[in-house]
Order: sequence, then structure tokens, then C-alpha cells
Amino acid sequence: MTQAKYTPGPWALQYEPTSTAGVRVRFDIRSATRIAIASGQSQEHLGEDVGVQEVECIANARLIAAAPELLEALQETLGYFPAEFRSQLEKARAAIAKATGAAA
Repeated sequence: MTQAKYTPGPWALQYEPTSTAGVRVRFDIRSATRIAIASGQSQEHLGEDVGVQEVECIANARLIAAAPELLEALQETLGYFPAEFRSQLEKARAAIAKATGAAA
């Protein structure tokens, strides 16, 4: 089985306010091997409270930037669960399969 390839971590989050009309904050997620893995921005035209949207945009970017470390930690942790945690193990395996593109 071929496992999905992704840009290895760690990934770093950079965000900054912008002077672009309608955009309060812009973020880039970068790695040592790639300039930008993902980027985005909060946009006033979406109709939400801009302050809430900016906080959500930054929180989403932090979560994306942590993805490689979260996946690695989850993969390493699976072997330590006793059998009575079967449903939690199934959820963890499903999350790993989703992240790696492997069959659950």
C-alpha cells in the first residue's frame, strides 16, 4: 500500500495584519522544504463579525500548522491503549487514515 506523501513538518505559522481593503489578517503556513503549504485570509465581505472571523482564521491556521506533529503523536500513541478503549482506537485509526489517505 502506498501512503500519501505530504510536506514533512514542522510547519510554521506566520500571520500578519494587512492593509488590503476587506482583509484584516493573512496567514501562511510554511515548512523548511516548501515556501507555502497553505495560506488564507479573513475577509470582511463574508458578513460575519470581522473580529470573530479573524480569531477563527488564526485558530484554523494554528490547527493546520500543528497537523504533522498531531499525526505523529497519534500514530505513536496507538500502541499504548488497552483493548477496552476499542471505540477510541477506531476513531484514532480513522483520523490517521483520513490524514494519510490510507484505508481505515
